[in-house]
Parts: sequence; structure tokens; C-alpha cells
Amino acid sequence: MSLIQVNDLITIAKMSGTPYLIVEGVDDIPIYDKIKNLNSLDIEIYASKQLDGIEPGCKGVERAIDILNATFTEGLATKYVLGVMDKDVKDFRNEIRSLQNLIYTPYYSMETHLVSNQIVLKIISNFIRSPEALIDRLIVEKFFIFFQEKSFDLYKISLDALKNSTQRNYPNIYSYSDSYQELKNKRKLELLNEINIPLGEFESSLNLNHSIEALKKICKGKWFLSFFCEILALYINTELKNCNCDSERSPCSMCIIQNNTECLYKIKSDLAVNKDTIRTTLVAMSEHGDFSFLIQRIHENLFAA
Repeated sequence: MSLIQVNDLITIAKMSGTPYLIVEGVDDIPIYDKIKNLNSLDIEIYASKQLDGIEPGCKGVERAIDILNATFTEGLATKYVLGVMDKDVKDFRNEIRSLQNLIYTPYYSMETHLVSNQIVLKIISNFIRSPEALIDRLIVEKFFIFFQEKSFDLYKISLDALKNSTQRNYPNIYSYSDSYQELKNKRKLELLNEINIPLGEFESSLNLNHSIEALKKICKGKWFLSFFCEILALYINTELKNCNCDSERSPCSMCIIQNNTECLYKIKSDLAVNKDTIRTTLVAMSEHGDFSFLIQRIHENLFAA
């Protein structure tokens, strides 16, 4: 496929009647394509680097939108092209731009938005005997309680990385450039616990507290996704036991008739549940993530009457 001139996007979109979504990377396209197909969205998806003279990533998306806005009327630019960018820490740096045809993820990145109640339900259904429709939704609620209980260290690490990203000369322990494996260094965690008071003051200044919602906003997307896969694997393997063992949960149809050996909440015998198999399943079902913000904006901008 040859590169397209940015200014040609509007012309092509008008002629075809199909608007364009400009995204940060080529690797993002399969996810957006699944979202498009699930929601029957008649759009074309391009990564910024597929446009002539435009760099990849968030800067490329911004540049493409700026060129279009400088060349065409607001009505045309908004109706036919929408740029999508990861928020990362732009909101904490006051770098969010108010443009009608540029949308930021509400959470740290698109990777963060892969996690939703529906995706947890679908992943669990993939690994246990019970079909999705028969799974007690309390299982999903209890997973997120379990997730939050396990996520305090990741939350503190994210606070430290955020402070480093927004305040000069801060003696940080962690950085958003760290790999997920680096977060598990025990000595660094010990050092982080020693600076609890300064981090607490920083947290209060931003009106943050330890919650999944806050974690989604400040935790690097790759960290969040890796942690999610680990914790969901742990939950399935240790907490999700035979349904008759949990008085809060509705028993499955087999346990109701006292056939506990055939419990539908048991893990399928031919499947291994670990962080890698969880991730593979999540990617395969990525269109079921938390993308309502994107779908709504596409309808408001690109499909407005």
C-alpha cells in the first residue's frame, strides 16, 4: 500500500463516503479493526506512519490532525477524520488539547482499555467448563476485589513514576521507561516504602487514592496489562473453586444435583491457565474491552447527520 498524502484523506473520504480513524501505531490496527467489526462501524483505519511525511506515534497523529485543521474548514475536518491518542500522563502535565477531531483515551492507554467486566467474563468462560451465559456475575465482581487487593504495590510504583514524569529533580525509584520485570525488584520496593509520606502528599495533591479507576489512569498500559494477566491467572487457579464451596455464589447445574465431580466451574482439563494463555485469550477477544468512549465519539463526529 502506497503512502497517502494527509490532505488527500478528506477528498478520499468525501468521495467514498467512508470516514477515517488515525491511530498511533500499525500494531494497533487489528484491535481497532475488531472494534469496528463488532460495532458495525463503516470507517477506514490508518496508522499515522501510513501517511506521507508523518511519523508514527502520538506526535504523528497530532501532526496529521493539525495539517487537516489548517487546510480544511472545521466542519469538513471533523466530519471525515478522527485522531485517537493515548492519554498517558498528558492530563497531569496539562498537555491535553481541546480539538473536536482528536480524542484521548480516558485511561493511560488503549492497552488499559482492553480490560473490562465483559473481557474478564469471557476469559474465565474460556478456561472453565461453564458456558458464559451460566456463569454467576458475582465471580467477575469478586475478581476485581481480588485485583485491587493485590495491586497496592503497582499503584505506589505508578505514583512514583508519575511524580518523576511531572516534577523536575524528583529522586525517583521508578520510571515509565522501566520494563514490567523491573517492577519486581524487591530492593526497589523497599526503597519505595521508605518514601511513603512524600508520595502520600503528592497523591493527595492530585485527589488520587488506591482504586482500580485511579490505577487505570496512572499505570503504564503495558504494566497494567501484564499485571492483569498474572492476577487473573492466579484468581482462576486459586480462588475460582467448585461452585458449591462458595456460599455467596449460585451453584452450577451439576452441583445443584450433588454431582460435584462434574462441577462446571472446574478448569478444563486440556487448558493451562497462566499469564501467557490469559494474554493470548485477551488479545483474541480484544474487541470486548472498554471502548464505549471511542464508539460514542465516532458516532458523534463521523456519523453525525
